[in-house]
Amino acid sequence: MEWSDVLVLWHWQIFLRDNNKKTELFYFPADRLSEADMPCLVTMTKEEDVCYNCVIALEDLPPCTQEEADSRIFVHARHAAMNGSKALMIKGNDTDVVVTAISVMKSLTELGLEKM
Repeated sequence: MEWSDVLVLWHWQIFLRDNNKKTELFYFPADRLSEADMPCLVTMTKEEDVCYNCVIALEDLPPCTQEEADSRIFVHARHAAMNGSKALMIKGNDTDVVVTAISVMKSLTELGLEKM
Protein backbone atom coordinates (compact mmCIF):
# COMPACT_ATOMS: atom_id res chain seq x y z
CA MET A 1 0.00 0.00 0.00
CA GLU A 2 1.33 3.39 -1.00
CA TRP A 3 1.61 6.26 1.49
CA SER A 4 -0.94 8.24 -0.52
CA ASP A 5 -3.41 5.33 -0.19
CA VAL A 6 -2.98 5.32 3.59
CA LEU A 7 -3.57 9.08 3.67
CA VAL A 8 -6.76 8.80 1.61
CA LEU A 9 -8.04 5.98 3.85
CA TRP A 10 -7.25 8.04 6.96
CA HIS A 11 -9.11 11.07 5.55
CA TRP A 12 -12.07 8.85 4.63
CA GLN A 13 -12.26 7.48 8.18
CA ILE A 14 -12.20 11.01 9.60
CA PHE A 15 -14.88 12.03 7.10
CA LEU A 16 -17.15 9.15 8.16
CA ARG A 17 -16.83 10.03 11.85
CA ASP A 18 -18.71 13.29 11.18
CA ASN A 19 -22.46 12.52 11.16
CA ASN A 20 -23.24 15.67 9.16
CA LYS A 21 -20.89 14.55 6.38
CA LYS A 22 -22.39 11.06 6.36
CA THR A 23 -25.83 12.60 6.02
CA GLU A 24 -24.63 14.72 3.09
CA LEU A 25 -23.13 11.60 1.53
CA PHE A 26 -26.53 9.86 1.60
CA TYR A 27 -28.30 12.94 0.21
CA PHE A 28 -26.19 12.91 -2.95
CA PRO A 29 -27.52 9.63 -4.46
CA ALA A 30 -31.07 10.43 -3.31
CA ASP A 31 -30.94 13.77 -5.11
CA ARG A 32 -29.45 12.25 -8.27
CA LEU A 33 -31.97 9.39 -8.36
CA SER A 34 -34.89 11.76 -7.86
CA GLU A 35 -33.71 13.66 -10.97
CA ALA A 36 -33.12 10.54 -13.08
CA ASP A 37 -35.35 9.56 -15.98
CA MET A 38 -36.17 5.96 -15.07
CA PRO A 39 -38.85 3.57 -16.34
CA CYS A 40 -40.07 2.84 -12.81
CA LEU A 41 -40.89 4.70 -9.60
CA VAL A 42 -37.96 5.09 -7.23
CA THR A 43 -38.61 6.19 -3.65
CA MET A 44 -35.89 7.62 -1.43
CA THR A 45 -36.05 9.19 2.01
CA LYS A 46 -34.03 12.09 3.33
CA GLU A 47 -34.69 12.47 7.05
CA GLU A 48 -38.38 13.46 7.20
CA ASP A 49 -38.65 14.09 3.45
CA VAL A 50 -39.54 11.60 0.76
CA CYS A 51 -38.11 11.98 -2.74
CA TYR A 52 -39.53 10.40 -5.86
CA ASN A 53 -38.22 10.34 -9.41
CA CYS A 54 -41.67 11.36 -10.69
CA VAL A 55 -44.76 13.17 -9.45
CA ILE A 56 -47.14 10.94 -7.47
CA ALA A 57 -50.22 11.47 -5.33
CA LEU A 58 -49.25 11.73 -1.68
CA GLU A 59 -52.77 11.87 -0.21
CA ASP A 60 -52.62 8.23 0.93
CA LEU A 61 -49.14 8.59 2.44
CA PRO A 62 -49.30 9.90 6.01
CA PRO A 63 -46.32 11.74 7.49
CA CYS A 64 -43.82 9.07 8.43
CA THR A 65 -42.76 8.85 12.04
CA GLN A 66 -40.74 5.67 11.60
CA GLU A 67 -37.13 6.37 12.51
CA GLU A 68 -35.72 3.07 11.31
CA ALA A 69 -35.46 2.53 7.57
CA ASP A 70 -36.26 -1.15 8.16
CA SER A 71 -39.89 -0.30 8.95
CA ARG A 72 -40.11 2.95 6.97
CA ILE A 73 -39.57 0.99 3.74
CA PHE A 74 -42.94 -0.69 4.15
CA VAL A 75 -44.84 2.57 4.60
CA HIS A 76 -43.74 3.33 1.04
CA ALA A 77 -44.37 -0.24 -0.12
CA ARG A 78 -47.97 0.00 1.07
CA HIS A 79 -48.40 3.35 -0.65
CA ALA A 80 -47.02 1.93 -3.90
CA ALA A 81 -49.35 -1.08 -3.75
CA MET A 82 -52.34 1.16 -3.01
CA ASN A 83 -51.49 3.21 -6.10
CA GLY A 84 -51.33 0.31 -8.53
CA SER A 85 -47.79 -1.03 -8.33
CA LYS A 86 -47.80 -4.75 -9.08
CA ALA A 87 -44.14 -5.45 -8.27
CA LEU A 88 -41.70 -3.98 -5.76
CA MET A 89 -37.97 -4.41 -5.42
CA ILE A 90 -36.57 -3.67 -1.98
CA LYS A 91 -32.85 -3.69 -1.38
CA GLY A 92 -31.81 -4.29 2.18
CA ASN A 93 -28.89 -5.93 3.91
CA ASP A 94 -30.60 -6.67 7.19
CA THR A 95 -32.60 -9.72 8.20
CA ASP A 96 -35.14 -7.38 9.83
CA VAL A 97 -36.13 -6.19 6.34
CA VAL A 98 -36.67 -9.76 5.13
CA VAL A 99 -38.70 -10.72 8.20
CA THR A 100 -40.85 -7.59 7.92
CA ALA A 101 -41.36 -8.18 4.18
CA ILE A 102 -42.60 -11.69 4.86
CA SER A 103 -44.94 -10.45 7.57
CA VAL A 104 -46.53 -7.69 5.43
CA MET A 105 -46.66 -9.57 2.12
CA LYS A 106 -50.21 -10.86 2.69
CA SER A 107 -51.60 -7.38 3.33
CA LEU A 108 -49.72 -6.01 0.31
CA THR A 109 -51.09 -8.74 -1.97
CA GLU A 110 -54.59 -7.83 -0.75
CA LEU A 111 -53.85 -4.32 -2.08
CA GLY A 112 -52.93 -5.76 -5.49
CA LEU A 113 -49.19 -6.38 -5.21
CA GLU A 114 -48.18 -9.48 -7.18
CA LYS A 115 -44.51 -9.85 -6.29
CA MET A 116 -41.87 -8.35 -4.05
